[in-house]
Amino acid sequence: MVHELTLLVLFFLSGAAGLMYEVLWTERFTLVIGHSVVAFSAVVAAFMGGLALGSWLAGRITPRLHRGTPRLHRGTPRLHRGTSRLDRRVLFLKAYAYLEFGVCLYALIFPSLAKMFEGWYPFLAAHSPSWFHMLVFKFMGVGVLLIVPTTFLGATFPFIAHYAVSRSGRTGRSVGRLYFVNSLGAAAGALMCGFWLLRVLGWSSTLYVAIALSAVAAGGALLLASRCRAGHSQELPPESGSAPDGTGSPVPTEQRVRWLLLAYFATGASAMMLQIAWSRLLTLLLGSSTYSITLILGTYILGLSLGSLIASRFADRFRTTRQLDGVLGVILGSTWISALLALPVFGVLPYLFLKIRPLAGTSFTAYLGMEMVLCALVMLLPTVGLGAAMPVVVRRIVLSRGLVGRDVASVYAVNTLGPAVLVGTPSHPGAWSWNPGGDLDGLPDVCNQVVPVSPGHPGRLRHSGRNLPRFLSPVGSLRAQLRCFLPAQTFF
Repeated sequence: MVHELTLLVLFFLSGAAGLMYEVLWTERFTLVIGHSVVAFSAVVAAFMGGLALGSWLAGRITPRLHRGTPRLHRGTPRLHRGTSRLDRRVLFLKAYAYLEFGVCLYALIFPSLAKMFEGWYPFLAAHSPSWFHMLVFKFMGVGVLLIVPTTFLGATFPFIAHYAVSRSGRTGRSVGRLYFVNSLGAAAGALMCGFWLLRVLGWSSTLYVAIALSAVAAGGALLLASRCRAGHSQELPPESGSAPDGTGSPVPTEQRVRWLLLAYFATGASAMMLQIAWSRLLTLLLGSSTYSITLILGTYILGLSLGSLIASRFADRFRTTRQLDGVLGVILGSTWISALLALPVFGVLPYLFLKIRPLAGTSFTAYLGMEMVLCALVMLLPTVGLGAAMPVVVRRIVLSRGLVGRDVASVYAVNTLGPAVLVGTPSHPGAWSWNPGGDLDGLPDVCNQVVPVSPGHPGRLRHSGRNLPRFLSPVGSLRAQLRCFLPAQTFF
């Protein structure tokens, strides 16, 4: 119990430091490349893309560590044949610690690298032949500077998740709790940066605080690895390629897993578009100050953490892939239904804001709390569903393939790659001119699939429920999500 609690605390610190890095690096780059939406998109796309790359690479490495052969290239020594399964398990925790130390070292030299980028940027901006070339340079420059630390950060979750699952033997519980504490730490890091650290300490000192948190997480992980005892460990599940589906026949894993990952990729992209849409609409009411934006981001991440905590308590109770498919369909379907039902709330928020504004009085803290309540009214239910999907997806894929580290890495990679592709794809400013009416053209399509209406009687529901299960299936929701949240000119 103490070992697990310590592991969760360390990953909480890692999550707080990770989002602090994102805030600080975004603040530094926007001072150079501008505060436009495209400039901000370059930083977010590079950060999320690096997380996806790191998670994918970790997924390629974990099977070798699991088998006790972590040699990545010639010259790296193999493990001795007498190495126990517990020793191999500790390698994942040590790898997590080394990655955190790598992030610390890169963060220390980041200011020097940023100054080099600042020196080259005015020259290239003045000699850029077109706006498109300048845009490419922004994305490439930010990507080159952020690819190393974000890759390290992205690889930490699969390694520590594999280690936690190997000790507990419960995939949904371990992954859900880790995702919960990491998201909770990210929310705490965002709130600390937005409300206190940057204002009181400044950019450089806040960076050192983030480095200190990463160093504590890395040092604690190494200390924890040195004190591991075989008596508190369980065997890892076998490295198999199939699992029973409840009927006694093997599941064709690769095809189903690929479709599920594709659907979860679309879910990640849709979640990012939801965050953008909510931020645009809420800032019209709450203002575009740093405090308001921080509250919106913090509420969004808190909803994700709460959802993963809830899912961690029931994900392992389902023993077949069919059951998990049904649970995942209900979660995703409920998520998008709640997002649709939240749309009318935006029309009520201004009146509600005027009603409860006098209750805050002259207290700035009460005023911020009121803003957070308004954000929660819109975002809480959908974000809880998005957070609950992560442990269930991981549990479902691990039950099919049995490759714990690789499956966790695949799910985390597609979940972060979706936002990166969505944010980084547009190549002209017009693609980012968001219109609440235009970009929600797909909502009637989703409503028609969620609540089928009889053509002859608009107010009467069709009794044939064939469309509902198709939407609630993990793969069937892919088209509806893309139709709803991608720009109209990019959808066929």
